[in-house]
Amino acid sequence: MRKRMWGFGILGAGAVAALVAATIPPATPDPSDLPSMAPDYAAVEPAAQPEPGILDKARSYVDESEAAFAARMVVTAGCMAKAGFPDFKKTELSHREPNLNSFIYGFAPMDVATARKSGYPHLKGREIYMPEPMIEAFNGSAESQKVVRVGAKGFVVGGCKLEGIEATYGTGQDYAQAADAYSLVFPAVETARHAPAASTALGDWSVCMTEAGYEDLKDPGKGSLLAAQQGGQAARKMAVADATCREQTQLEKRLQEVAAPYLTTVVAQQQRKLDEVADIRAAAETRAAALLKK
Repeated sequence: MRKRMWGFGILGAGAVAALVAATIPPATPDPSDLPSMAPDYAAVEPAAQPEPGILDKARSYVDESEAAFAARMVVTAGCMAKAGFPDFKKTELSHREPNLNSFIYGFAPMDVATARKSGYPHLKGREIYMPEPMIEAFNGSAESQKVVRVGAKGFVVGGCKLEGIEATYGTGQDYAQAADAYSLVFPAVETARHAPAASTALGDWSVCMTEAGYEDLKDPGKGSLLAAQQGGQAARKMAVADATCREQTQLEKRLQEVAAPYLTTVVAQQQRKLDEVADIRAAAETRAAALLKK
């Protein structure tokens, strides 16, 4: 059996959402391709003026740094090699968590150069599969896995993945808290997605795509799903058209601008918890620097 692997298993309201199952997700996962992890939320009132630098500030909480990710993968790959799977390193980019931009857009970021070179980023690597024994070494057996809780949610993790996490973050609990930072800013992102300015930006992109020969596409997420069905050069051609229309309509920039005042509100509301995440990420950076020197 072939399995797809997600970063965590989640326990919500007493039930397990099997995030530790089936093919490996891509280096830049498409949020629409992920199991639903959306928390309940109340609509957010935007700040009168966005805080300068709020997008970078929010990213510092939500996004895992390059160094922390690299350190996690170095330790995880070493563990997997000892378990008899030296080829695991070929899959490591597939274990990247989605970033804030992906959540703001509702689809994976993409520029024209990337589209021309390799097509949709979130489709890259779908042909990579892990056999059952490799999956068990990565996730750990059911008996050895741990459940770490963040509020009402529980994250299931074990095996070599946990070894990489603990080496970089100290504990599975701290990693889970950092990875769950997205839920703290989710109300801002979700409210922004339904703002009229976001609908206008997506409408402009849709018109551009119609003119390029791709009709009835409401957003790039729908386009990428169609591209996945087509495959090959047809998918690459669509990716280039998509990225070109994003550039011409400034879609990604406009969606970030729409989200900024909502993020300003929510980051201020959640500052205490986000400060805890910042401390966790800072400590992980220190550990990562030491791990990467070895």
